[in-house]
Amino acid sequence: MKAGKSRLAAISGLVLLTVVLLAVILSEEDITDAAVDVPRLNREPVIFPEYSGVVVPPNIAPMNFVILEQGDEYLVEIESESESLTISSRKPSIIIPPKRWRQVLSSSRGQNLSFSVSIMTKEGGWQQFQPIQNLISSDEIDGFLAYRLLGPVYNMWKDMGLYQRDLSSYTESIIVHNETLSLACINCHTFHSRSPDRFLFQVRSTEYGRPMVMVYDGEVKAVDSRTDANPLTAVYCSWHPNGKIVAMSGNRITQFFHTAGQEGREVFDHESDLALLNVETNTTTTTQDIMLPDRLETYPNWSADGRFLYFCSGPQLPVERYKEIKYDLMRIAYDVDSDSWGAMETIVSASDTGLSVTHPKPSPDGRYVLFCMCDHGNFSIIQSSSDLYLLDTSTGAYRRLDINSDEVESYHSWSSNSRWFVFSSKRRDGLLAKPYFCHVDEKGRVSKPFLLPQRDPLFYDSFLKTFNVPELINGPVRVSSKEISRTVWNKADHLKAKLDPKVALPKRDEKKEPSKDIPWRPASAGR
Repeated sequence: MKAGKSRLAAISGLVLLTVVLLAVILSEEDITDAAVDVPRLNREPVIFPEYSGVVVPPNIAPMNFVILEQGDEYLVEIESESESLTISSRKPSIIIPPKRWRQVLSSSRGQNLSFSVSIMTKEGGWQQFQPIQNLISSDEIDGFLAYRLLGPVYNMWKDMGLYQRDLSSYTESIIVHNETLSLACINCHTFHSRSPDRFLFQVRSTEYGRPMVMVYDGEVKAVDSRTDANPLTAVYCSWHPNGKIVAMSGNRITQFFHTAGQEGREVFDHESDLALLNVETNTTTTTQDIMLPDRLETYPNWSADGRFLYFCSGPQLPVERYKEIKYDLMRIAYDVDSDSWGAMETIVSASDTGLSVTHPKPSPDGRYVLFCMCDHGNFSIIQSSSDLYLLDTSTGAYRRLDINSDEVESYHSWSSNSRWFVFSSKRRDGLLAKPYFCHVDEKGRVSKPFLLPQRDPLFYDSFLKTFNVPELINGPVRVSSKEISRTVWNKADHLKAKLDPKVALPKRDEKKEPSKDIPWRPASAGR
């Protein structure tokens, strides 16, 4: 009797399981058929971020998005020529499973990637939009992005830090935060050949001074780079490809405000010169050609082979004539082995363009220089006129890129393979800079920009900070924030740079006030 009941129970359980499985299968088929056999609208859906018509790195995090179409149910099929996955949701936010996303990208390099979106409303049933078409690149992007986060208020702050983000996921970590440095200003970070093991940034503090903090293969040191020849604090820096020399500009910068024009804020560079710092000997050197008394030299960046130093140069004029200051793109030859300087060249002349050049960034393969041009001055991050331009080093020809918007496009950085770059843009709201990525193919064609993906596609609606100086790096920074902070705290161990004795001191007008840094005052409130 017990055996018979057991067999009956087993058969009943099997029947029940079969019914449940059939119900699930039929349910899934109903949903899929509803998406296929429904009226198709003659347009793509509106989504944010606008991941449409973009080139996608094969190692990027899931590009979650929100569907900006009214519906009660949503169905999205993500499909390449090799793989596909389907996501159904009762909410417009589409969260892509990371494991399946990685499978699709890794097996579909060089293939098209489509997002087919269907929505269902209780009144109108299912509708399907035209598929959104993208392309999966065969070229990977460097795995991490380093940036400074700070609030939109520019005269006071209490929350500022250097961060790094794993681009294959959403993991973000702090490199160093100013809450450990008595709210000092930390800025202008730069890496040697996109390596996380060698980088530097500047500190501005009433308590700890103005050291250049340098991380070099696990060692952390703080250097006062100022000498009699370059008395101003280093601001913008660039590592020579050999990893032993840093080109730096010393700048005396202030900001002021006015009521004329769209942007009421101006940043003015009273004085700036260039010098080189040997990081092994703590010795600085320079040449008269890059520290002319009537010129402003800034934004140094080395060519890929280290034979040329690109920089921007403009006339030194009184602040009342700030709109007349427009910078040329220059370069000067340098032989690192003999420590000798060569000829100076004008690459892009402000007198020809009527515009001012900022942020020249040569590509790692030496083919291009990516730079900005704006109406005047050298602080393009606050000028809506700032656009990105690409110069071909083999011909000297340059062009304004089609990717520009009506808002600010500014600071940019190349990936190691020269196939990607990231740049700062205020195109979404005109206030906060956010990182966008573009692909550059073998013919120099630049793809449509796409916004840094976030786990929550509505992240940018509530995140009120700006992503400042985005730098692509090929791995995570491993030195601890505590070690960096301890190096800054210990002023007794700060190193003082020496001037190369063969450098002749510049001849300055005796009537002119000696060069000195503008006093720095920390924020007392706000951010």
